[in-house]
Amino acid sequence: MIDKVSEFFHCKESNPLTLPRPPATASEAFLSTIAQGMWAEEKLREAINSTLQFVAIKYGQSRYNHELISSKDAWKNYVTRVYAQMSKYGKRPDLLIFKKDAITLNLPQDISEECEESIKDIVFRSIAGIECRSSSYYYDEYNIKRGKEGKELSITVKEEDIERLVKWRETYCGSKPIYYVQLFFDKGFLISFDEILNIIKRAKVGRVEHYRFERDRRTGKTTNFIGISHARVGLIAREYPNVTAHSIKAWDGKVLAIRTPQGGKFELTNEFVQELLRLI
Repeated sequence: MIDKVSEFFHCKESNPLTLPRPPATASEAFLSTIAQGMWAEEKLREAINSTLQFVAIKYGQSRYNHELISSKDAWKNYVTRVYAQMSKYGKRPDLLIFKKDAITLNLPQDISEECEESIKDIVFRSIAGIECRSSSYYYDEYNIKRGKEGKELSITVKEEDIERLVKWRETYCGSKPIYYVQLFFDKGFLISFDEILNIIKRAKVGRVEHYRFERDRRTGKTTNFIGISHARVGLIAREYPNVTAHSIKAWDGKVLAIRTPQGGKFELTNEFVQELLRLI
């Protein structure tokens, strides 16, 4: 049985978020991004679970499968439900982290499909949430080839996600630290959400090196690019992944080729482990 910890927390309720209309369909590029993100989440989860101190479970609601893509109604119902939950509770981080020896319950591996009200007592037990981002680069190779040109890879932070993550943290009384992890094919980099907010705040009044803000001309959506030099190495690859593409047929008969990394093995750095230990 799960002890009812949430009844001891009386968080101040904030107004629901006003969100745009959910995307009616999923593009090929969007699905490749989701597929690669799902791989990155799994690699990060495996790395955390291989430590002696921590365990991670899937919490965020991003996914795709044949059912969602082959049925327009299935996709619409899915994203409508996700947006309704996000408006009320905020954006869920992709993973939740728990201290292993503090968990006495049979912790589920995946709570991403559960409604928020039914899992609040699990979420309250976590020590942090992680937003996982993926990138189709080998970091070291890029740095060798482009670093001398002053080029630097970055952690991508969608502007629209900021208020949604703040809303989620308010749902849990502001008690949950959030981290961003950008996973390349050979390394992963770690930065706290609060550090990101501080960088963005400073950039509004002056120049911040290795930071840029861009607006997509087609969609109008804006993104913050936080240079990797602002982050710390959090993961090291012990085995590299293979990248393949597999086909999936959409609801309108179009065949999509989805880029999908497979395999690979990562290990948390001592710095990442120590950062999490400080939360306990």
